[in-house]
Amino acid sequence: MKQAWVCLFVLGAGGAEAKGPEPFLNKKGEVLVGQLNLNEATAAQLVELPGIGPVLAERIVSWRQKKPFKRAEELMRVKGFGRKRFSRLKPHLRIAGPTELKWQAKALPPPEQPPLQEQAQQPETP
Repeated sequence: MKQAWVCLFVLGAGGAEAKGPEPFLNKKGEVLVGQLNLNEATAAQLVELPGIGPVLAERIVSWRQKKPFKRAEELMRVKGFGRKRFSRLKPHLRIAGPTELKWQAKALPPPEQPPLQEQAQQPETP
């Protein structure tokens, strides 16, 4: 019985929707989109990631020069890069393919439409 409760706690009870991580916004109101290739990105490109400064970017570059990343999770082995930071950045990380990371203007939500009013049924005219 205890295992069943643990499973419900770990997996989440029904009714709760799993939300993705909050999108990153900069001071201009732009949102971060795309992905960055950890094995090819320059230090300047790594600094574009929120929370990555020049020192941490150089550590990442030095690490991958010794041994390229086989999985994005290996980034947590770099000093100063923990699980929390990784989990927030994970949607923007890849180990192969092009780097297509950029800040773009946040799309405004579509204007709300007024609810459709039921059309009164009119008798058919012959």
